Amino acid sequence: MTRLQEKVISDEKSLNEKIVEIEAVWNREKPNSGADLLPKEAMNVLDLLNNRINSVQENYLKCCEAKELLGLSPGDTQKL
Repeated sequence: MTRLQEKVISDEKSLNEKIVEIEAVWNREKPNSGADLLPKEAMNVLDLLNNRINSVQENYLKCCEAKELLGLSPGDTQKL
């Protein structure tokens, strides 16, 4: 396996960890009707998570494309 392939696989692992982290934050902080959360605070949580998801999604799609170009099986592009 080449260094480039190893780097792409390492990047994918890191991105998968970020996805798990985003899911944990969502489960912990998602706004719900029973919470004492002001609408502005709820929007801040949603905006923060949306920004993180978009960033990780963009990088994950690039990683999948790189894996495919390197002859590796690409990850699940529908993951996010």
